[in-house]
Amino acid sequence: RNDASNKAFSDHTHDPLTITTAKEDGSCMKRSFYYSFDLQVPDEWQPTPVDGEVQEFKLYSIEELDRELRFGQSLRPAMRAVLLDFMIRHGLFKEVEGED
Repeated sequence: RNDASNKAFSDHTHDPLTITTAKEDGSCMKRSFYYSFDLQVPDEWQPTPVDGEVQEFKLYSIEELDRELRFGQSLRPAMRAVLLDFMIRHGLFKEVEGED
């Protein structure tokens, strides 16, 4: 379909992220493609886990996400790449003075 709702959705997509990973010894090479998109939802919207894959959803501030991206251990590497992509595209990832 090529109606207005599809047009609005397609305006918020972008090229997929491609990530190649391997174990520290260089074995087990794996290439993954991650398709992410920006989906605006009302502030009061609350997602509900229903498939057994996720226990709960949490809302994080940009500051909390930035801290997790830079120093945390909670996110898998692929999710760090998705988060970094989002933050760069939206001008939310800033260089910290004195940080390498």
